[in-house]
Amino acid sequence: MKERIEYLDGLRAIAVLLVVLDHLAWHSPLLPNFADAPVFGQTWPNIVAHLFLEGSHGVDLFFVISGFCLSYPTLHALKIAAHTDFDIGHFLARRIVRIVPPFYCALLLFGVPRILQHDVGVTDLLKQALFFNPGTAVVNESFWTLAVEFRWYLCFPLLLWLWMRAPRIFLALLITDIAAFNLTTVCPIDVGTLPAFMLGIVAADIQINKHHIGRWALLGSGVMLVAAITLEPLFAPSGAHNTVSFAQTQITWQVAAFFFVVASGWNKYLRRLLSTRVLIAIGIASYSIYLVHAPIVGAADIWLTARYGLVAASLAGMIVTLAISFEYWRLFERPFVQSALKPALVSYVLRFLRRSAAYLGIPLAYQLDRRSPISS
Repeated sequence: MKERIEYLDGLRAIAVLLVVLDHLAWHSPLLPNFADAPVFGQTWPNIVAHLFLEGSHGVDLFFVISGFCLSYPTLHALKIAAHTDFDIGHFLARRIVRIVPPFYCALLLFGVPRILQHDVGVTDLLKQALFFNPGTAVVNESFWTLAVEFRWYLCFPLLLWLWMRAPRIFLALLITDIAAFNLTTVCPIDVGTLPAFMLGIVAADIQINKHHIGRWALLGSGVMLVAAITLEPLFAPSGAHNTVSFAQTQITWQVAAFFFVVASGWNKYLRRLLSTRVLIAIGIASYSIYLVHAPIVGAADIWLTARYGLVAASLAGMIVTLAISFEYWRLFERPFVQSALKPALVSYVLRFLRRSAAYLGIPLAYQLDRRSPISS
């Protein structure tokens, strides 16, 4: 499947704009005045500021979209044919070429000045380049998700296989993951955020097989959104600052994002809205926006918020962020996705992966049949 699904670009645009709003609020000098304010029963500036912070859950939406997009081509192929092969080597090679070059450019762009200022060390830069994050001083506050996402790529082939061949085990793993993170001391960030990624795989199968749950997805998204905002304080440990409740490890927000992704493929009006040219353009450049926005909005907050207020400064910061991000996309991302450089790099990385797998005796392909857990 080679055609581009336009409403997914719109979803990416919504996700990245939410994250930008969150960082605009987070860097604001007004933060101490509204960070602990509940969203209900407060003055409108506190409500607006709190809702800006809720933009952090754009990351939850990104995670669901990721699971959806990675699984959709294989599941779509199974819908057409009786079986298909999943080439792990080709999958990983394409992911590496898609993610790593723009990320490394951003690491150098932001990392070298911070090394010279002694904010981070060379070791920190190398750890992030290898997607290691424990004990690492991050170059850019947004980069933590890239390490998580990259580790998911390594387990994705197994998750996809489980969903198609052993869906009950897949769902048991999902429930166990949620319970382990929320009810035990097993709480790495990978465990807490994995359900969103797994739900993205389920969402892709629902969309492809036109399961009837899609008819109720928009309602489900609205209900879960209200539940997520209402129950959010419960996720903050006793005595902790309320901003802890904005973390991307809350199952209520993950389920809300899941329903929203499903609804986007089912509701023609929502799909049409998400397929507008502006949102598609922002969605195409969303990775670049994500990579570079945090330092830009931080500077905008410092210079503009105290003088013009949160909303005006946020609008100006958003415009400047998008302008710089689109230029970054043109220079450092587009060559790796829309030029002859992409297939050449994929071929090179694939050869390396296949030689390494052959040396270690690891198979790099498996077959899936059309025993989908989701029926029409």
